[in-house]
Amino acid sequence: MAVAAPSGGADAPTHASVATHVPAWDNDLPTREAPVPHTSTNTSGSGGVDTLADWICTVYASDIDHNGTYLSGNGWQSCSGSGYTPPKVDVKIQRSRWYGWETKSSASGNWEYDPWQELWDYYECAGTGTHDFRVVTTGYAQFGAYSQSVQSLNYLRINCD
Repeated sequence: MAVAAPSGGADAPTHASVATHVPAWDNDLPTREAPVPHTSTNTSGSGGVDTLADWICTVYASDIDHNGTYLSGNGWQSCSGSGYTPPKVDVKIQRSRWYGWETKSSASGNWEYDPWQELWDYYECAGTGTHDFRVVTTGYAQFGAYSQSVQSLNYLRINCD
């Protein structure tokens, strides 16, 4: 029984991206989710000092998804309490290099009076070889007076050739 060759011929190259998630190995940023609390101290009438949480913002970075050589990731920030406004969230897709992390794509949000903000970022990695990629989300509060960055829990190791 004869088997037909693929439409590109028997020697046609196959270009399929190979990808796996690997645990985050760099400890330069916290992974996945981190709170950004702001506290103030008040002197109570009894002579003691009370610490009160005025507000808290939680920042999150997703793992990278891929469709072939098209990468995507998202991040969000959720704030509660009073005094954090306005917040903003930024998301980056970074690639590991011998000298550190290189930002390949970024998306920047707007300063808004909304306690929930989510943002997506996209990058097409065709022809770049095999690398580890991560999502980094930075959440800001009070026009940037406070910020927190987190990275994805897992990196995407992908051959983009």
